[in-house]
Amino acid sequence: MVSVKREHSESESNSDSEDDGFSKIRKIAAAPQKRPVPKVYLDKINVKKLDFDREKGCSVTLSRSNVYCCLSCGKYLQGRGQNSVAFKHAIEMDHHVFLNLSTLKVYVLPETYEVDVASSSLLMDIVHAASPSFESNELPTFPKGCYDLNGKRYTNGFVGMNNLTPDGYSVVVLQALAHIIPLRDYFLLNKTASASTLVDSLSLLIRKLWSCKLLRKNISPHELLNHASLVSKRRFPVDDSKDPRNFLLWLISSLCASREPLLIQNIKEQFMGYIEITSTPIETTADEKGKTVKFNRKESETTKQETIFWLLSLDLPQTNVFSSGTGAEGVSQIKLETLLQKYTGSTEHHTKDSIRTYRILKHPKFLILHFNRFNKGFSSIKDRNKTLVEFSDHLNFDGESYQLVANITHNCSVQKKISDTEDLLASRWKVHLADRLNDQWYEFDDIEVNQVEKEFLFLKECYLQIWKRV
Repeated sequence: MVSVKREHSESESNSDSEDDGFSKIRKIAAAPQKRPVPKVYLDKINVKKLDFDREKGCSVTLSRSNVYCCLSCGKYLQGRGQNSVAFKHAIEMDHHVFLNLSTLKVYVLPETYEVDVASSSLLMDIVHAASPSFESNELPTFPKGCYDLNGKRYTNGFVGMNNLTPDGYSVVVLQALAHIIPLRDYFLLNKTASASTLVDSLSLLIRKLWSCKLLRKNISPHELLNHASLVSKRRFPVDDSKDPRNFLLWLISSLCASREPLLIQNIKEQFMGYIEITSTPIETTADEKGKTVKFNRKESETTKQETIFWLLSLDLPQTNVFSSGTGAEGVSQIKLETLLQKYTGSTEHHTKDSIRTYRILKHPKFLILHFNRFNKGFSSIKDRNKTLVEFSDHLNFDGESYQLVANITHNCSVQKKISDTEDLLASRWKVHLADRLNDQWYEFDDIEVNQVEKEFLFLKECYLQIWKRV
């Protein structure tokens, strides 16, 4: 029996060696060949019904594995085998072209063959819209005028984004981060899957934001925000209002906690700075009645601490500080350079038991500023600090020159009337972004994108700003 097997094995081996050319031909012939889509099937594709911003789950089984998009009606359906939801849909609805949302391969059902995407410019555009890809030589030309698949003009990178949260706190942060060019370029050129779903969904969102072939001229961060809500254990839910400062810091921290060394290095190179905090304890002297009459510095106990920072928080004055007369509607104004004196090492700040000074040791490439308007928290919008901060789009600070990239502003609206004299106020966040290539500024409010004059940016209540060192 053994000899028979050996002979058979030797026979197969000899056959392969003698007829190696025919063996390769048989293997190639056995591989399924990609075919073009019949025109009658292509004509049934409806671009207006497609939406790749939704979570990738089957609309029937709710499964998130092996999900296809029907390119005729836009439904997400599972599988392509004979007993699958997608297969039955193809037969019942006479819809035939399906896109695998994971592999980006296109199939025809019920025939079940793979499509040669390159044979159709429409299919190539749809695949690009689902998961955009870029070449490095394209990036210096951005932003530029583009047309979506419905023929409407837009500028890539300056695309409206749906406010899924009540006040838009998350969208303004995502828009701002997408305009940090080194970070943007990392995501545009690194399409490989990450171990983190948060990183993957952020990468896809930024690639869509800068895509030249969108389905429509606005996008939705639905998938990313659901991941953020899950990863943060609902600290940043989709259905609630939150502080964009906290969301920004959490997002930076989460990306730094990912297992992507190049991404972590990129974020630290752009945003991380070093600061020296000098602290001198103070001792109070009281009189016979227990009242404080004198403060004594304990210079011998002065300490210095070096630490990293991701943003600088600026305290707005509680009293009117007029630098050039009265501001808009009598609101006080102060120059940004005056607020930044806090971090030059020369301005003292008194706490309960010490005197502190702050001095920047290493400036980051992108400086994030936070203007503290809500000392009592967001539950008291009416009591926020309304001081206007005067600034231009260029800044000289501590020997460094900066150029404004993004300006996130707080806006107030009346949610409902409580009484004849009192209104219930609600916050709404907007962001201003610079198109340096065309010397334009744009304001983003939900999916609305409008040009604004840079000279009037300071007339809004700035809350977060990102400056690029030049």
